[in-house]
Amino acid sequence: MGIDRLSVKVRLMAGFMLLAVIVLAVATLSVRSLGHEHDSFNQYVGETSHRVMLANNVLDAANARAIGVRNLVLVGSPAAREHEKNATTVAHGQVVEGFKELRQALDSDEHTSPQERRLFDELVAVEAKYGPVALDILDHAVKGDREGAVQRMEADCRPLLEALIKAGHAYLGYAADQAANEVKASNASYASNRNLMIGSSAMAVVAALMLALLMTRSIVGPIQDGGERGADRGLGRSALQHRRDAPRRAGRVAGRPQGHERKPGAHRG
Repeated sequence: MGIDRLSVKVRLMAGFMLLAVIVLAVATLSVRSLGHEHDSFNQYVGETSHRVMLANNVLDAANARAIGVRNLVLVGSPAAREHEKNATTVAHGQVVEGFKELRQALDSDEHTSPQERRLFDELVAVEAKYGPVALDILDHAVKGDREGAVQRMEADCRPLLEALIKAGHAYLGYAADQAANEVKASNASYASNRNLMIGSSAMAVVAALMLALLMTRSIVGPIQDGGERGADRGLGRSALQHRRDAPRRAGRVAGRPQGHERKPGAHRG
């Protein structure tokens, strides 16, 4: 059944339904794009940057622990040694807790790359060697065995501390590169979604205009055609009636008095 056979009500309903579908499609695309951008933002803020922060905290705590161990070897008063002991113990606890939190952050993110996990495992392996050495130096210093603490520091602590810092910087460098790549990907995704939204909005406007033009023609056109046909029929009936009345008008004209005729030989005055 063609559109010309549909009633005006059905045409209007179909037109508005089609327009609603177009609006719904654009809205769905907008929600999809917004959700993708939200996921990208959450990935960067909630995952990548969070792991970078945790790794920085681990390195800061490791540096504080190393400084505390060194100070324990240098200070001489019992009060100073007690202060440095407490500070070193707190820093060591922060290192241990920081590694736990970083491990949990890695395990909870399914998008973590194998390379980042490998660098983290290397960092953990170095800490597993350095941590006991730092605690052993702490124990020597607290007991007053300064010579033993110095020997342990020169033989094992310094190389392991350098290895720990190197492994930490390698992890942080990779994480920073990943964060930069995510920012670039997010910018590219934003540009793509923006162009897609502009294109879809333009197509929706064009479709709405074409729909309005089609509905106008399908509704107003038949009305105009009907009026013209009605006018033509009216003119046809008038012409036919005029032809039918022509003999009667001619008869009336023939029977109408034509005035007095002049008789021959009449006296002219």
